[in-house]
Amino acid sequence: MRAVRNWIVGSSWLLALAATSSAQNALDVETRNAPAEASADAIPEGFVANGIFHRLRLAADDPLLAELLAAGAVRKLEDYSSFVMVEVAAPRAGGLASLLARGAQLADEQTLVGFNGYRLDGADALTTASTLASIPEELRAPTGEFERDERRMRLVQFDGPVKDEWLDSVRQTGAYVVTYVANNAYVVVVDADASAALDSLRAKPYVLAVGEYEPAFKLRRELRPPQLSYSEFYRVIVQVVADGSEREFVEALGSRAVEAHGEPHAVLNYINVELTMDGANVLDLARDAHVFAIEPKLEARRFDEAQGQIMAGNMNGAGTQPTGPGYLAWLQGLGFPGANPFSFSVDVHDDGVDRGSTTDVNVEFKVDGLAAGASRVAFNNNYTSDATADGRAGHGNINASIIGGYNTSTGSAFEDASGYQYGLGIAPWVR
Repeated sequence: MRAVRNWIVGSSWLLALAATSSAQNALDVETRNAPAEASADAIPEGFVANGIFHRLRLAADDPLLAELLAAGAVRKLEDYSSFVMVEVAAPRAGGLASLLARGAQLADEQTLVGFNGYRLDGADALTTASTLASIPEELRAPTGEFERDERRMRLVQFDGPVKDEWLDSVRQTGAYVVTYVANNAYVVVVDADASAALDSLRAKPYVLAVGEYEPAFKLRRELRPPQLSYSEFYRVIVQVVADGSEREFVEALGSRAVEAHGEPHAVLNYINVELTMDGANVLDLARDAHVFAIEPKLEARRFDEAQGQIMAGNMNGAGTQPTGPGYLAWLQGLGFPGANPFSFSVDVHDDGVDRGSTTDVNVEFKVDGLAAGASRVAFNNNYTSDATADGRAGHGNINASIIGGYNTSTGSAFEDASGYQYGLGIAPWVR
């Protein structure tokens, strides 16, 4: 996408913003939403950008595209073969409401990026500058010249869904790509040369913004001042970037902690290290370019059929909690199950289910939750080098149970204090 660019001098998040002209001001005849709160945790659904310019997604053969081009309403266009992303001056095309009524899909949220309560907008320099100004000095990334052998973490956002060649241009700078971040952004690790090369990409029409991956972005709110105290102790998981330089850093982490819990273990492109340490060390680690994130270690809790009642809309009058147990009876009142098990299967792609077998399964995956019931695990396709593809790690197992677990047993091992069934899934008769 091609755009006129305007930079905020001194901001660590350098944003592409269309220059405003008197002609554009004359077009601003529509009322826009107030700026979204910068502290919002989630990227909002149905986000509408301020101002007259809006991003839309259209099918490549949509007649509306030709009309927008003929009206001179299109400021940017990127072709993805089956669809196009356009930025339009809505007043020139009858207004945003008219465009949406004609089938255009609003895509203004494509410029938003969120990190633990900090929301950045690559197309809204003022709102983003305000967000960055709220970051405490001790949790801001360094700027200026690099020290010898210094590494830093940076952020690059593209102007639309990412194309392979765009990401390749980032890798060609020498930056190590850590991870994708919604929307259309990547966190990278750079040295001085790679950082300078990354800065040069700002001139590319497909780059919306280049900035710093601030230490504050790595921390949940409860691990940031004022909630965090320097002298109190916190059990945390430190997520270290596995870029080939992590070994010595991981080995040294134990000396900064009061206690290390278990051995460091690899997860995707990271090494997770569980530690108990004081708040001062938590903040210090957040400033290190080896660290992608620091999360509080949460206590695992078992959940139950309350999820089903919530999904079914079986709530009390105030809408604050479920009416009580009874999800299975509610389903049966609707005529389920009919065929038991259902004649179709839900395909779960994860790290394995139960014991990795289609016959030797826990009772929650058997018909009617009975030990003598037939297995409802229909197939197990193993695409890994794991010999068993079992659910020992737990992630696939819990997801399979949320989808189709069955439990009608009684007692504290099977029910919580309110009588909700543990392990009762949304579709307890599905295969």
